[in-house]
Amino acid sequence: VAKGNKGDKAAATSAAKPKQLPSLFLSALVVGALAAGVYFGPVVPSIHEQFLEGKRAATKPFVTFEEFYPFYRSEHADRTNRLLHVIGTAVVISLVLSSPRTILAVLGSGSVGFYLCYLFAGFQSGLAEGLILLSLFLYSNYKLTGSKFSAVFMVLCGYAFAWFGHFSYELNKPASWIYPTFSLFSDFRMFFNILTMQEPL
Repeated sequence: VAKGNKGDKAAATSAAKPKQLPSLFLSALVVGALAAGVYFGPVVPSIHEQFLEGKRAATKPFVTFEEFYPFYRSEHADRTNRLLHVIGTAVVISLVLSSPRTILAVLGSGSVGFYLCYLFAGFQSGLAEGLILLSLFLYSNYKLTGSKFSAVFMVLCGYAFAWFGHFSYELNKPASWIYPTFSLFSDFRMFFNILTMQEPL
């Protein structure tokens, strides 16, 4: 009986190892994407502009994040809308910090999203970019944490507050419909700028 128990334990251990491989591979991929972003990030806009050769969509005039952010601020002039964005972002940050592996999923998908915003610069809308960014985050978070619903809940919380603010108070369309990645980055930047009193609420 003892031998049988040892055999069962060994079989269970060997069966668990393959399941760990996707998570390990995904973690390595996230680290690689972050490293590439740090190394190549500063030169991506200029290289991509040469590649586009005037094919950038008319709805996407901003090349870099620094160019986009003043536009983002102009689209969030209403105080109540900004407050709702701050609340939604605070909820998302608290959920992310509660799971270290979710942090990896956020950083990895955000790094890939940085490249996507240039890859899809010729598209009129941000639908393709947003769907890929969202799918990558949901999939990577599931693989890293094993939870099917935590990432979905996180996304719903963040965008519910933000979009309610746009449709009910700002009365405009969310910038994420055109620039999903830059808008996501801007949500966090505005949150920290307001928190550190670099921008008014």
